Amino acid sequence: STLAGSPGCGYSWMVDDIALADQPANDLAFSQTTGGNKASINFNGFGIGYYTQLPKAQTGVAVFDGYVSNLGYAIQHAAVLSIDVNNGSGSVFTASSVPVDLAVKANDSLLNTYDGTPATIFVPTLNTIATYTATFTIAQTETETAADLLNNTTVRTFKVTDTVFAHDDGTAETRVSPNRYTGGETDGIIAASYYFPANDVASSISVYIADRTKNGATITAEIYEVDTLTGSTLRT
Repeated sequence: STLAGSPGCGYSWMVDDIALADQPANDLAFSQTTGGNKASINFNGFGIGYYTQLPKAQTGVAVFDGYVSNLGYAIQHAAVLSIDVNNGSGSVFTASSVPVDLAVKANDSLLNTYDGTPATIFVPTLNTIATYTATFTIAQTETETAADLLNNTTVRTFKVTDTVFAHDDGTAETRVSPNRYTGGETDGIIAASYYFPANDVASSISVYIADRTKNGATITAEIYEVDTLTGSTLRT
């Protein structure tokens, strides 16, 4: 970066430490879906979203999902996704999916079908104020090596709070701005949707102001109510 024009610094291919190894016969792994997480918790119905915090009065049905790939060269039999939810004092909920066989290079959402229709909906009692840790683990009949087992577990955390809703995916102190989507910052809008299964009153809105925020920038917080039948919105 100290050279004029940063020659070779802004664009380059650097390759190091290449190893060729046999593909394992047995290797299940959590995999990232397009536009989604490899393991997810959708609160208050499938597709509503993952809250890092939600008020105890707004807790309801929780749908757990894990997207799994067969990275081995053999069919993996009786693949199962297991979930354990812990509130810091102990396990409060456990469940497992129905076993399925995964062909080579196959991918499957073990607890939900591809079209988003819940195949299994779990309704744990998660309305006690606490920090919850959901551990997702996949296993099959075949035995994996210790190294291949490293991608068989993933964790998601969330909080049940007294009054706070948060849709920040655990990045409450990061930065984002409308120019990342529209090319400009004036009159840009960033929104997050929340579903309220119970009537409630919104008393405040919080936002993190990053240190890169321009002096004099104005942020206006607004709440919209969406009519799911007509698609209309009401600014409140």
